[in-house]
Amino acid sequence: MSEVAIAEPTTKKAPPIALAATKSELPKDGFAKERKQLDEGAAEIIWPDNLSKDSFHEFEYWLLGCLRRARRKAGLPPAQVQHEDQSEPSQDAERIPQKPR
Repeated sequence: MSEVAIAEPTTKKAPPIALAATKSELPKDGFAKERKQLDEGAAEIIWPDNLSKDSFHEFEYWLLGCLRRARRKAGLPPAQVQHEDQSEPSQDAERIPQKPR
C-alpha cells in the first residue's frame, strides 16, 4: 500500500475591507457640506458658501434633477410640476421649480 500524506488546509487571507470613515471630513474653506446616513449608505453634498442668486437657482435646478433620478431609481412615480402661474398645488403634489431663466 502506498503512503498517504495528510495535507494541511490552505488558508487564504481575505482582502482587507475598506472601512468607512466614522468622522466626516470637513469641507475645504469656503464650502459647506451636509451628510445624511441612509440604510444603503451615506449621501453627501458639498457646495460653495458664497452662492450668487443665479448660481443658487442653477444649483437648485441641478439638485432637483438629482432627486428626480434618485426617485426613478427608487421606483417612485414622478413628482407633479407646479408652474409659477398655478395657484395652490394639490395636497399630495410636490412643488418643483422650473429651470431658471
